[in-house]
Amino acid sequence: FFNPYYGGDFMNQKEFRVYNMILPIWLLLWFPSPLWLLLIPANFLLDLLVMWLSIRKEENGFAVAWKNSGKICIAGFVSDFIGMLILFGTYFWSGNVEAFEKFNYALVFNPFKHAGVVVVILISIIVSGICIYKLDKRILRKSGELSEELIHKTALRLAILTAPYLYFLPVGWFYN
Repeated sequence: FFNPYYGGDFMNQKEFRVYNMILPIWLLLWFPSPLWLLLIPANFLLDLLVMWLSIRKEENGFAVAWKNSGKICIAGFVSDFIGMLILFGTYFWSGNVEAFEKFNYALVFNPFKHAGVVVVILISIIVSGICIYKLDKRILRKSGELSEELIHKTALRLAILTAPYLYFLPVGWFYN
C-alpha cells in the first residue's frame, strides 16, 4: 500500500499497514452471506403476517396476503436499501473530515453515542418507511382485490411495522 508519509516510492516501501475493517450492521446486511438464509425467510414471514393480520377479515384475506407477500418482501428490501444508501452516503461524505470522527465512530459502532447519528438513522428509517408505504400501496392496488381504504391501512401498517429499525443496532455490542 502506498504510504504518502514514507517519502520513498511505493515499490521500495518496507512498511505498510492494513487496518481491520468492521462494518456497521446496516451495511453487513447487504453483503451475500449465510445471514441471508435467515433474513429473507424472516422478512417474508413478517410481511405475510402483518399483511394477513391487516386483511384477515376479508373473505380471501390469506390468499391475497400469500399472493402478494413475495412482491411486498422485495419492495421492503428495496426500501431498506434506499435507507442504507443514506447512511452509506453520510458515512462517506463525512469520512475524510476530522471534525466528524466522533460522528463516524457512532455511525459505525454505536449510534447512541452521538445525537446527530440518531437523527440521520431516524431519517433513513423514515425514508425507508415512506418507500415501503408507497411501493406496497402500489403492489396492493395492482392486485385489485382490496378496497382503497384497506390498501392504505395495510401499506401503512407494513411501513410502520417492517421499517429497518435494526439500523439502530450498535455493532459495537458484537466487537471488543
